[in-house]
Amino acid sequence: MNFQPKTDWKYDDTPTEGDFNRIEQGIDEALKRGEVNNEGLVVVEQLIGTHCADRTNPHNVTTSQINKIEKNSNNNISPLSNFSEGITIMESDLMENGFPFQWGTLTTHRVLEYGWQLFSKDNNILYTRTWNPDTKAWQNWSQIETTTGAQSKANKAELNAKDYIDQQIAGIEFDDIDREAADISYYVRTTGNDDNDGKSEATAFATLGRALREWKPITIGGKRTFNIGEGVDLSESLTPIHRELVIKNKFGGDFVFNFNSAHALNIVFENLQCKIRVENFEKYNSNILEFGMGEGCYVENCQMVDFNNVTCNLSGKESSYAAFYFSRSRGRVGEATFTSYRPWIIAADAHSFVFVWMPKGTMRDNTEIPYRASGGAIIDVLGNQVTNATVLKEEEDAGRVFGV
Repeated sequence: MNFQPKTDWKYDDTPTEGDFNRIEQGIDEALKRGEVNNEGLVVVEQLIGTHCADRTNPHNVTTSQINKIEKNSNNNISPLSNFSEGITIMESDLMENGFPFQWGTLTTHRVLEYGWQLFSKDNNILYTRTWNPDTKAWQNWSQIETTTGAQSKANKAELNAKDYIDQQIAGIEFDDIDREAADISYYVRTTGNDDNDGKSEATAFATLGRALREWKPITIGGKRTFNIGEGVDLSESLTPIHRELVIKNKFGGDFVFNFNSAHALNIVFENLQCKIRVENFEKYNSNILEFGMGEGCYVENCQMVDFNNVTCNLSGKESSYAAFYFSRSRGRVGEATFTSYRPWIIAADAHSFVFVWMPKGTMRDNTEIPYRASGGAIIDVLGNQVTNATVLKEEEDAGRVFGV
């Protein structure tokens, strides 16, 4: 057979087995005819060796041409032997074949009959699974947290926290936060003036309402004491009929109200995440019965409220109401004096705990119940001195009263 030379080779042409056989045949024929000497053969062999050793991709082969698993050629149930060892570009039809994503990089390792695969879509998420030759099956994909992925989640959590805080304090101005670290007392006196600073008896405020303006929505400073003197008119700060002082939605701080045993009122505290002590006052006793009003001193969803040295004379139409009612709150009633009618102290629901210290007084008759805990609440009484009662406690819905 005569040698047929190929003279139109291109740079990116790939020699085949037939090409090399044809070249070798041509060399053999030339040698037999004496057209190629040994030196020429050595040069040809050197050129071929150089080309084979070239790792710079002289033929411009792309990743789409090699080491790619064709779509759906290997699915989630394909055995280990179907996968090439090393790094492979994986492409599946959506996620119907059980891979975590439609496409990604698949790394396969083998040790004897066992196999392990790592699938990654990007630098944030990695998945791994193993091949069990005994069961001839892959385990389910298991996600691995990467450093980049963990940091991404941490950044997201921080952003969410900031967004939540921004939402919670939306509308709160700089002046709505009390940052003064020192303890401050504010005085309210009949001789005062609301244009004063209220920080001494000589510079006292004239009204309780003006003093309460110093209680900011957020307090991160020291203790604040409101000292209300005798004769001060509190009517503008109290609800009508039942004289309720209503304060809601405050956060942080430690507060004291001292009414100097000169005022009768009811206290209503709601949603106060701070410590509060109210002392030296009389529980207001109205002769007007209005449903939902005048239920005594009412505390709901508060961190800690302490009532101290309170006189409760429930002889009017409100005598069937509780003197103190705590809901979802911690509280204390210290050295309270009860006279005439029933002086209930009620703690409701499992989030309430009330400590009663040295209560004094006389019940209306021996059928009254001075302490009532319900819904899992707890009342702990120390030094009970309430007399003329044979029924001292009520426990319902897992409520508990201790100390009597």
